[in-house]
Amino acid sequence: MDESRSQQGPLESFESECIHCGSSVRIVLSGRGIACPDCGMGDPVEPHLAKIINRLRYKLEACDTSQQQLTGRRARIGFGGGFRLLALLFGIWAVIAIAVVWAFYPTHYGLTPMAFLFRAPGPFEYVQRLSISWWVIWGTSTGFAATMALYARGLVRQRRLPELALPRAASRKGGAPHCRCCAAELPDNGMVRRCFFCQADHLFVDGAYQPIASDAMDGLGQIEDQLDNSLGRALKTEQRHLLATVTIPLLVAAVAPVGMILAPLVPDLWLVTALLALFALIQITAAAALGVAVVPVVITAALGDTISADGVDYEVVARLEGTWPTVTSKRHVQAPAWILTQLGFPDERSVLQPTPEKGRDVAFFLYECSLGGESIGSDARGAATSASITVESSGDASWREGRTLWSNIRWIDKQKLADIRLFDSEAPVADERPIWTLCARRKLPTGHVQITHKNS
Repeated sequence: MDESRSQQGPLESFESECIHCGSSVRIVLSGRGIACPDCGMGDPVEPHLAKIINRLRYKLEACDTSQQQLTGRRARIGFGGGFRLLALLFGIWAVIAIAVVWAFYPTHYGLTPMAFLFRAPGPFEYVQRLSISWWVIWGTSTGFAATMALYARGLVRQRRLPELALPRAASRKGGAPHCRCCAAELPDNGMVRRCFFCQADHLFVDGAYQPIASDAMDGLGQIEDQLDNSLGRALKTEQRHLLATVTIPLLVAAVAPVGMILAPLVPDLWLVTALLALFALIQITAAAALGVAVVPVVITAALGDTISADGVDYEVVARLEGTWPTVTSKRHVQAPAWILTQLGFPDERSVLQPTPEKGRDVAFFLYECSLGGESIGSDARGAATSASITVESSGDASWREGRTLWSNIRWIDKQKLADIRLFDSEAPVADERPIWTLCARRKLPTGHVQITHKNS
């Protein structure tokens, strides 16, 4: 039994009563329709519920499913702290601070630039200079505190974004959790699991789930919120909120001249500055305390290990070491790869190869593997590059351990991979046919590949 199912977690009653026989009918948007499991009637729910379900089905069919997947920028959802934006904010405030210091720093004549511009005869001059300096310094300090408070609040909101990708709880003990967008049952393996029906991704971490629906109407409302506010849209919204922090220093700079005509001092306003600074400190502490789920990527596997790739289980039967293509023909990577057989289909072969990306991210390329292929002399589909690949270990008679294969990588317009042909020689001759051909490459992001060691 899958570990996630063996753990006892919350159960969700996302059901309605059949209007024909009174039995319980589970609400789902997957499949062609809902039928009563007892009487078999195809319209078992109340008319108002059926109307909502049909509307959500239409939304589900019309939505862009890629925006519900943890790929691209969404693969690191919750990690976007906007550090470049933070550096920009500090830069802007540094310029403002330098301008303030310059404005009130005495010149060699004993007057500051501000006092020179706004000086008045008699004893009023000192009062006016003091008033100007107080309002400008207070406005600068308060504006900086407000900027940090708004930035910290946006950081907390971004840290909570992964909660949108949590699955719905199972509806029965020992059952599978459900999709957050269509309520279909999810696959068994992986920290990131993709719904087979609507292709939405789900993040499994620490037994966390979506809020438990009190009834069918509540559950349908939560699903509608998921469809209206996809992961992609929520990520863009929070990024815009963070970007809005730039307006505060610009606003302070724009209204600074107003402080030059305000004569009275209001020392109690420093309380506002202190409260904003305290709020910023609390939010920064909260953001640091909110742990973001880091999908563990294990890029070492041995013979007999099980690899779950995009919901399909494979067994490692051989390990290769050599040079592999990345996204285009401009860059290659020296990395291992594994020969896989799909569980239940021992005669079929696939190749899985990890490729490091920016930061600590790892993408996986999954190739279909077939016997034979076109000879070395027929490269009409595009340019070819060559490299050697060594079989490091093998438990498969088709991949003899210790031998070196010559790979011939063919491209279409130097952007799209045509195939990789493997020859049983280090220097293949013209018209020699390959022993294997790797094609139909698919890129799997971090979290869609889970490696389970045989002895763990």
